[in-house]
Amino acid sequence: MNPGMAAALFQIQQVSVTMAGKPLCNDLDLTLRAGERLAILGPNGSGKTSLLHTLMGLQKPRTGQISINAQNIAALSAAALARQVGLLFQSAQDEMPATVLETILLGRLPHQHSWSAMSELDWKQVERAVTHMELSEFLNRDVCELSGGERQRVAIAALLAQSPQVFLLDEPSNHLDISFQIKAMQVLSKIVLSEQRALIMATHDINLAARFCDRVLLLMGNGRYCEGQTRAVLTESLLSAAFCVDIQKISHQGHDFFFPAGFSPHAQRP
Repeated sequence: MNPGMAAALFQIQQVSVTMAGKPLCNDLDLTLRAGERLAILGPNGSGKTSLLHTLMGLQKPRTGQISINAQNIAALSAAALARQVGLLFQSAQDEMPATVLETILLGRLPHQHSWSAMSELDWKQVERAVTHMELSEFLNRDVCELSGGERQRVAIAALLAQSPQVFLLDEPSNHLDISFQIKAMQVLSKIVLSEQRALIMATHDINLAARFCDRVLLLMGNGRYCEGQTRAVLTESLLSAAFCVDIQKISHQGHDFFFPAGFSPHAQRP
């Protein structure tokens, strides 16, 4: 199905986010439809993580409302929200000793009733996540013994097992080598498109956003932003203004690639 024809899945209405009195995003209006993938780009401190946490209900917006399937997320219980929205944190949340399998199984908790055993569907989702992230040989290992990249794969597997309607990803390529960066995004994109889910990814990687996302929200600083189709937003002038560096684009075989050409005194944030 064409995402433009799909029903609205995730709606952000007049949302403003501030941190320590600093405006990060003012009056954001955005509708994400089933099958769509949105990248949030911006420099350090522009509010990418804060906006993701707001969309997950972990912090309240200064103004506005966020809805999933026409339900205000503020009215949903934590378990009900977790069945529909899942967040991949920027930093690993595995301070407690646990095996890889135990950590991935936590992704199914929102779907289980108290004291209920794992269902056949629960196990299928876990097995699919393990296969996608190539973790079969790691299941009995303690997550604290893993490398940063391996722990990121476990975190992504737990999110896949959770199987939310909307995936929220905070720097999903953290610690991953190039092959797993591409593999993880290919897996998530396939699920989003084939199962009519949606994805919002906060990232520093302009090229990852250009390759895998249909739309981009570019945080410009001081609460200002640009949002639209990927090619309309990922322009040399807008990116240079947002990141305060001269960013140039090259195109090859139908794909756009971006690289910093050097500091430009004329590229200043508005």
